[in-house]
Parts: sequence; structure tokens; C-alpha cells
Amino acid sequence: MYSRYIFSFATLCLLILAQVNGYIVNSNTSQCDEIVSYLEGQGKIRNLSFCKTNDNGEIIELKIYGYCLEDEQINTILSYNSIESIEFLQLFIDWNIDDNDDNNIVRRFGCASYPTNFEALSKLTNLKHLNLYGMKNLNNNLVTNISKSVEILDIGRVTFTQEMVDALSKLTNLNTLYLSDVQVSDELDFRKFENLKNLTLLVIDYDYNNVFFPPSSSYNDVQGNIFKYCQSLKKLEINNGFFYKNSLDAIGYLTELEELVLKNTSFKDDSDFSSLKNLINLINLELICSTRDPIKSVSPNFFFLTQLKSLTLQDCPGTTFTTSLENSLTWSNLINLENLILRNNIPEPIDFNDHLFDPPNLKYLNLKYNEYSTIPESIGNLKKLEILDVSDNKLISLPKAIGDLESLKFLYLDYNQITSIPDEIGNLKNLIHTNLSYNNIINIPSSLGNLENLEELYLNNNLIDDDLPESLNNLPKLHTITLDFNINIKGKTLSSPNLKKCKYSPPRNTYFLCELANATCKNQYDSFPQCEEIDEPSDVSEPSDGADYTEPTDYTEPTDGTDDVEPTEVSEPSDGTDYTQPTDGTDDVEPSDDVEPSDDVDLFDYDEIF
Repeated sequence: MYSRYIFSFATLCLLILAQVNGYIVNSNTSQCDEIVSYLEGQGKIRNLSFCKTNDNGEIIELKIYGYCLEDEQINTILSYNSIESIEFLQLFIDWNIDDNDDNNIVRRFGCASYPTNFEALSKLTNLKHLNLYGMKNLNNNLVTNISKSVEILDIGRVTFTQEMVDALSKLTNLNTLYLSDVQVSDELDFRKFENLKNLTLLVIDYDYNNVFFPPSSSYNDVQGNIFKYCQSLKKLEINNGFFYKNSLDAIGYLTELEELVLKNTSFKDDSDFSSLKNLINLINLELICSTRDPIKSVSPNFFFLTQLKSLTLQDCPGTTFTTSLENSLTWSNLINLENLILRNNIPEPIDFNDHLFDPPNLKYLNLKYNEYSTIPESIGNLKKLEILDVSDNKLISLPKAIGDLESLKFLYLDYNQITSIPDEIGNLKNLIHTNLSYNNIINIPSSLGNLENLEELYLNNNLIDDDLPESLNNLPKLHTITLDFNINIKGKTLSSPNLKKCKYSPPRNTYFLCELANATCKNQYDSFPQCEEIDEPSDVSEPSDGADYTEPTDYTEPTDGTDDVEPTEVSEPSDGTDYTQPTDGTDDVEPSDDVEPSDDVDLFDYDEIF
């Protein structure tokens, strides 16, 4: 028994030793052991980071550093034909210690040179994934020796040559190509890329800070010739690029394209996406502008994308949709659009015109961070809308038509300047979650009690000075409510048995609330006095302003055995402390860390609801 423990301890020590030395081997007796033994004998064990074998002990995955390896050493490592995945790693400790400085490489690996002969790479007939990002200053020999079996290829930090372009065009099994921090001349001929019939995903990621190339170069300029001939592409993603009209026009050749993603992108000249008209199969368009040169206008041809299901236009202030020659060419043409994100387009957000709320199948609408002050009544047209996020704007009021959103499930209106909630909100029978916190709301409409599917209600950090509607006890699914940091909430706490989380008031309670004996959810901060158990007569009328409440003649004595004290005037529930109603809506109490955070929901920050 003890021998088993000793063996386990020894194995653990070996694993720790392997990690300390920079490599991990996942098998006790395998081809990985051969590589470990070989590299130890060569004094290059630091170059091995990871080695994985299959059930037969054959290597299927390698992660290595190419620094300071000689040609014979790299070809020995790559001599196992069972290898399916190879990743050449980049030295990166932190932003100050990486391989941009050769001295960092020398200190860790002894020198900063790279092998020049990769002949063994061409013989790996089972190789599917090859990541060359760690090979700085990629040479022609390496690219020309890439195995024809490769399906996924990562290339980075390289200036393309025509020889490299021609070599890549021979990888006919390639379906995914990642190009990171590459420089492409407009003089290169990419016509042979037409041979890449299986290439469906192309990602070009330019370096935002131009670390690897001189600032004076046109490195970030997107050259349309690199993707113009990739006729089979289904998805094109370009990050941190500078677009000119001719490079945008080149996208129009990709008629099979289904997804176009342009992130942190700058636009020069008269870029207007007029070529998008040809992308008849486009389903997803994501455009996130760079603050340096956002796009100025979008051609009405944009509205020809009738297959579009998801559209994102973010960080593009001042963007306008140019006047259409056809009056019918508007947002209403996007009949399949389900997700629309027009986010953070300040200081000049997209105007609510041109039938913005007409797409009939819209399910998700995100208008966050736009400084909108109003929402038009036309929003009621979105009968299939399930998620609406207009948080972090400058809304003062809500349209009554918000009650027409019969399919709405999630409503985010936090961080605005809303003063009142329309009664029509009670028509949203499918609403599950609503966040109205951090506004200027002064009352709580009783119509909220009609939201039979509501589970979460956030009204904290407002200016509410109102009774807590007892109708909220009619919400069978409500489990969370926050009312803290308002002026004064009056009446009785909720008694709904499903309520699990309730924040009624902040510390040093100033609310005129009493707690029902059967309340299952207690205030998170200070407790409230118990509500008196008395039967209120039906003929009691409301007291007039400024008048003392008069004792009813048929007052019923308490049944709990308390002394017979007949009140001559209704006072606030007494717990030994005088209640003084605040006059400015605050109690000079700094919000604690327990304040419910604002829900920051984006299309894809909703755990991919769709």
C-alpha cells in the first residue's frame, strides 16, 4: 500500500519538475520521452513546452520554441509522422519581456537565431494544424515546406513575399487562415488564391500599435488583393485595419460570404460600403469603428442585405445612411434581421428615422451608450422583440407604446434620467427581467403587479417617494427586488413566498415600511418594525391633506392580547425611534458594495441567448 503512495508522490514530483523545466509530457513511455531525452542531450530542453501522444504512444501534438534550434535539431523533432498539431510559441513573460528584444531570447535560450531548413515539415502527412506565430521573421523555406495536409494555419509577424503567396496557394486542404501582424504589398499577386477552394475562414489581425513594423509604413492599410480572390470564404474578419474605398470594394467579390466582421477599423476617403449590395448571402455584419477615423456614411445599398440576421454598428459617431434613390429602400427591407446593435455612437448617434423600428422579426435591440433622450412611439412595431437595452442614455420618459412589445422578456433602462414609468408597462406579460435602477423615478405604478412572469425587478438608486404597491405580491415568479437608495418607500414589505432577495432600504433606514409577519424575505440591511395586525373597517375614508386621521367609531380591538389603547391619530410604526422623512431624497449615505450592479447586456454578453 505504501509503495503505491510512494509511486504517486514520485510521479507528482516528476510532473512538477517537468513544468519547472518548461515542458509537459502526457505519457510515461512514449515518443514524447524520446524527444525529451534527445533535447536534454542537446541542452535544448527549454525549447519543449508541451508534448501529447495518442493511445499508442505516438506524438500527436507539440508546442515548442524555435529560438536557437539548429536545422538538424528541428528536423529531428519534426520527424514523427503521427503529429497532427504543431505550435511554435512566442516568448512572452509580460509586455516588457518578450521576443521583440533579442536580449530576452538570449537570456533564456542562449541565442536569438532560428533554424533555416524545415524540410521535415513537408513530410508530415497527418499534420492538420500549424501555428507559426512564434517564428519571428518567417522565411521562405519554412512557408514553402508547409505540409499540403494542413487545414488550419496561423502566420504572424511577417512581410509577405510573392514566393510565400505562391506557396500558400498550394495548400488546397486549407479551410482556416489566421494572419496576425503581417505586411502585404499591393504589388503582390494573389490570383492563385483562387485554388483555395476549401478556405472558408480568413482572419487578418493588424497590430494596433505597429510594434513590428516602422510607424512610417502603410502596414495597417488593408490590401483588398489578399482576400479578393478567396471566392469560397464564408467568414472574413479584419481587425485594426485602415480601409480605403478600393479595399472595401474588394469585399464585394466575396459573394459566398455569410459573416463580415470589421473591428477597430478606420475608414479613409469616401468609404461607404456600396459594394455590400453583392453580398446576397450575408447573415452577420459587425462593424466596430476606430475612434481615429470612423466611417462617415453608409450607402443605401446596405439595405439590399435582405438575408441579414445580425447587425452591429458600434463606436461610429456621426454615421449617416445616405439618401436612397428608392424611397422604399429602408430598414424595413431587412425582413430577416433578428439582432440589431447600435451601440456607443456618441456624440452623434444614429437618428431614429428611416423606419429604424420596422424590421418585423427583430428579437434583440441594443441602443446602449448613445445619449438618446427619447424613444419614439414607433418602437411598438417590434412585436417579436425579446430583449431591449437602452441603458446608459439620457432618456427622460418612456413611450406608452413600450407596452405593445408583447414578446419582450428582458428590459434594460438603467442609468438614464427617467422620471416615471408608464402604466402600460403592465401589459408586458412575458417580461422576466427589468432594470430601472439609477434613474429619477418618483413612483411605482401598481400595474407592475400584472407582470405575471417577472422574476427580477431593479428600482434602486432612484427618487421614489411612494407606497410599495401590494399588487407586487401577485407576481408568482418574482424572486429579486431592489428598492434601496430612494427617498422613502412606504407601506408594507412584500409577502410573496418565492421572494429570495429583497433590498428595501439602505443602512440607517429612512423608509416608512413595516414588515409583515409572514414575510419570507427580510431586508438585507436594517430590519423594519412589525406591521400591526388589525382589521381595517371598510368605511374609513382617506384623510385630507393636512388633516389628522380620525378614529373610526367601529374600531376593532387588537386580538393579540395587547393593552387596549385606542389611537386618536395614525402615526408611523413605532420601534422606539422617531421617523423623520428626508427632504432632499438622500440620507448622505454612501452606497455600499452591496448595491445591485447595473446589468450590462450586449448581444453576445447575454450568454448567447440566441
